Amino acid sequence: MSTSKSAILALHRREYDALNDVLDRVPEERRSEAGVCGRWSVREILAHMSFWNLYPLMELEYALGGRTAKFELDDDTINERNIEARLGFDFDMLRAEFDVTFQAVMGTLESLPEEEFGVDSPLGHVLGETIDGTFANNTYAHYALHRLQIETWLDGQIT
Repeated sequence: MSTSKSAILALHRREYDALNDVLDRVPEERRSEAGVCGRWSVREILAHMSFWNLYPLMELEYALGGRTAKFELDDDTINERNIEARLGFDFDMLRAEFDVTFQAVMGTLESLPEEEFGVDSPLGHVLGETIDGTFANNTYAHYALHRLQIETWLDGQIT
């Protein structure tokens, strides 16, 4: 599927803003409470999402060099290591990190020429999928998934 650059940027912004609206609703005393997404707290979800914001940027960097990224670790190991590495970060620091990684995503997407967003783009051939396909599940679709989990948790429903 090919999606225009402006549409992809708008999706990122919309889901980022919606996630931030939900994060604003999380009471300070509940930010480290387990059970939002499995055993994860909102803090851990933020740590998790910051890494995954960077993942498509790494894939893109490889593709710009004409190579395909091959990472040896499975997603569960990556998730656990990233959360463990940020155990000492407070909520505000994790939120700032998420904001910085989001801005890196947006800046990178904004810097790409429109033609790279098409189905047959040179980068798409190296990536093995469109720019949207490379970014969506690690960024805006990921934000939506975790936003819904946080909303459900805040509303007192089982996730």
